[in-house]
Amino acid sequence: MPQYTLEFEDDGFGEPKRVQFNAQNPAGALPLLKGEHAFRHAKVWEGDNLIADVMRDGQGIWHIDDHTFR
Repeated sequence: MPQYTLEFEDDGFGEPKRVQFNAQNPAGALPLLKGEHAFRHAKVWEGDNLIADVMRDGQGIWHIDDHTFR
């Protein structure tokens, strides 16, 4: 099973942190993002490859900017 990393920066909405997790695909990050604050940004990495940026809006919806096809 692939290993992924969620990377949160010091963005004023939470502390910087890195969370590693194993999942069949990057969607495994979604349950880990559940408790994060609105306007929180995170990067999703698979190894050394940045695969997505995610940001939670004020209504609690996560927006995903996919990097896999760049």
